[in-house]
Amino acid sequence: MYTYNSNKNAGFTLVEMLMVILIIAATTKIVAVSMEDFGFAARYEHTISRLDTIRQAIIGNPKRTVNGQPDISGFVADMGRLPDNVRELIQSFVCINTATNLVLADTPNQCIDANEVPTYLTAPCSDNTQTTQAACEALVAPNNTWVGLQLDAVNNSGLTLGWSGPYLSISDNPNNTDTFTDGWGNESADNYGWLTCLWDDGDDTAGGGLPRLPNDTDADGLANCENAQIYPNYTIYSLGRNGTGDVDADGATACNNGSTNDYDGDCNSTILEEDYTINIAGGVNVSIRKESSNSNVDGNCSFPISLSNSLAGNDKGQACRNASGSASSACYLNQTACADPQIVGTWNAVNNYCEFTSSSCVNAGETWDTDTNTCHISKAVCTANSGVWTGAVPLNLSPAVCASKGGAWSNDTGLCTYAAATDCEGTGANQLSGEWDSVSKTCDFKVGAAPSDTPTNWAISNGGTWGCSISQLSCNKSGGSWNRCDFNANTCNGIAGGSWSSSCEFTDSNCNRAGGNWNSLTRQCVFPTNISCTNAGFTWGGASCNAPTQAQCENAGIVWNSYCEFNTSANCGAAGGVWNAATTPKLCGFSSANCLTAGGTPRNGECSTTQAEFNGVPYNARSCRQASGIWSYRRQSVCARVFYRSTNSVIIAAESLAMDITENGDFETLRFTGFSDGGGAVNRVALGNNAFGIYEHDGANCTANLYPSDRPEPIALQFVPYVNLPVINW
Repeated sequence: MYTYNSNKNAGFTLVEMLMVILIIAATTKIVAVSMEDFGFAARYEHTISRLDTIRQAIIGNPKRTVNGQPDISGFVADMGRLPDNVRELIQSFVCINTATNLVLADTPNQCIDANEVPTYLTAPCSDNTQTTQAACEALVAPNNTWVGLQLDAVNNSGLTLGWSGPYLSISDNPNNTDTFTDGWGNESADNYGWLTCLWDDGDDTAGGGLPRLPNDTDADGLANCENAQIYPNYTIYSLGRNGTGDVDADGATACNNGSTNDYDGDCNSTILEEDYTINIAGGVNVSIRKESSNSNVDGNCSFPISLSNSLAGNDKGQACRNASGSASSACYLNQTACADPQIVGTWNAVNNYCEFTSSSCVNAGETWDTDTNTCHISKAVCTANSGVWTGAVPLNLSPAVCASKGGAWSNDTGLCTYAAATDCEGTGANQLSGEWDSVSKTCDFKVGAAPSDTPTNWAISNGGTWGCSISQLSCNKSGGSWNRCDFNANTCNGIAGGSWSSSCEFTDSNCNRAGGNWNSLTRQCVFPTNISCTNAGFTWGGASCNAPTQAQCENAGIVWNSYCEFNTSANCGAAGGVWNAATTPKLCGFSSANCLTAGGTPRNGECSTTQAEFNGVPYNARSCRQASGIWSYRRQSVCARVFYRSTNSVIIAAESLAMDITENGDFETLRFTGFSDGGGAVNRVALGNNAFGIYEHDGANCTANLYPSDRPEPIALQFVPYVNLPVINW
């Protein structure tokens, strides 16, 4: 039998060995590639994580809540602007001009001129050591500028502002270039390898979805940035694995194109304007309880012409005078004229008028009217004895009777006037047998004219009534306002020739009680001497008494009123009004329809006044209605302020347009619009804990007086992006 015996050792063939080597090499390559991919992915994720960290350091995370309230935090919430670089999130900054030794308000991007030294601080004081505001500001410039958190001392808004970081946590020296790099280790001074970019929508013409970058129009791989704080959008991006820009012409990057990650792509985070600001262009809604007119000087009482008949009685003209009507004659007598030997009246200081008895009236050669218990004084006697003829004859004729007697009725003045003496003085059937006044064109009772022996009988014989006439002339005489149209300041100033004005609104009664001399024609109160002026509580100007301030006016118990003044008759007429030429200042009266057309609010009664002239007591709602008047609560012009941190890191106030409210004590929801500051319209406000207040408006400016007067300070108000402002409960 054959037996095989071999001394050779068992092993792999050369082919087998080659196969094993090839398998090991392939496996090693696969593992190496996989390990490299794992490393790249980790660097990518690290970059994305740091982008999110930087974003939250800038604008916080309002979706997170603290005690049920949005967490308002971050650089923008404290500073009101976006950071110029990443280092501003770690250290505060000042720009020092070494030539002037002044600290400028420049940001890092602005601190580039000669002698300007950009300085990052380890302490929030420009000396780089002090940690309290008091200690810092006790130093000498330029070392005394505090940039840390501080109370708003300019606007009394109750807000704080200033750098309150660090907003990023680091363990490295901020001076190093690799303190807070992306996952790829790109480095640079102050930005630590990141690129920051300020831009507006005009720099991103392609638009598209988020994240967004501006266009690259010069094909250098970098976004075209503006880097000035006036540009509202902000992008921070990484240069990726290759450390160079890879932004496409339309602003797209490989990191964001939806395909397999290209680690050379420039991953980024974009903060759009709406991400950190709130739009107030549409207005701010506020619920407010208005002040109530519970004092005697908080409104106006208006009396229509139609009351003339019902107010004519035998009460010596009391009710008529309280309604600013003319009661006895068109002759205005002050205390001096009343004492004239030819007048022989008795001055009634309580009721501010010249009082007659039937005998004293007849002895003066005038006519006593038994129906109204008043004395009729003719124009001739009036003007000859220091009286003032106003033309406000207390004859009341209806428009139809006026026309039948040859007169012309005017709704604008409430008067029946005659172009010539014929129909007034004629004795025919359709003539009045009266006495014509060539100035006012009115017709008055003529003493001794047959067949009438008293003014009342004369008026009745002509189809009218005697004893009360409410007209433009009587309204002027007493100090009322004829056909007043209430405008707010914005509407008034927007009308050609209109000017919002405020003044102390005297009447005959309160002028005389204050020691002044009332001009019944021009509706003016004159204080002719230093003593009379200062005794009234006003200021003597050397040659005349200065117009009272609001405080002086109200301290004297007189109403401070605002109105729309027109500078010419033409401008008044163009606005739909009727020029009241006699008054000073000139007033423009409006019919209800024309008032509404011009944008105002009409008063329900032709003559509006604040004072009951016979009683000498300012009207309130109750006494006005008792006098058959129509009460209008005082209107107050108000404005709103939103206090916020501006892009130059100061707290400023955006003021709304003025609006009028009726002070009736009710709750009302107001919508304030048209906010602006010294630089123009304010449509958006940076997120943060801001403040809001309502203030009195004086027609020209939003004043410092909070409204209502019991409000001590503005209220805190959170502004949160993508959340509509609630109705503010003021």
